[in-house]
Amino acid sequence: MLTDMQLRALKPAEKIYKVADQQGLYAAVMPSGAVSFRYDYRVNSRRETLIIGRYDPSLSARKPRKPEELGFGMAISLLEARLLRNHAYGAIQRGHSPSRAKVEKRVEAAEALTFGNGQRNTLRRRPLRIPHVRCVNRCMSAISRPNLVG
Repeated sequence: MLTDMQLRALKPAEKIYKVADQQGLYAAVMPSGAVSFRYDYRVNSRRETLIIGRYDPSLSARKPRKPEELGFGMAISLLEARLLRNHAYGAIQRGHSPSRAKVEKRVEAAEALTFGNGQRNTLRRRPLRIPHVRCVNRCMSAISRPNLVG
């Protein structure tokens, strides 16, 4: 089982190496010196790895953040990494892949930031009169599907 002192003492090497913690959780030490927490698990007889987050030695283990404030991919302490591992384990027991959920969430966030989605959200918040809506829809269609005939 790892401790904060052991994590702080880890030195980079030529290649990535792993230092085991417990229950599939381990610290991966990069050649750059960065330390990230990863969790190996199986879903439907297939091995997957979840990158839980990057170790930040400045975060205090004595005052961990609330579980609602934590998310995969954040800078976290060892205690917080263990909390997130337990959260991922619960998802696996329900038959869900935490790695896939993380990717789907990231794709969903990227799609929400497109120009067209932003305009649609604006139109939903600010109702326009019918002729204006038709005009805006025509303009958005022209912008999102430009004429490629050359």
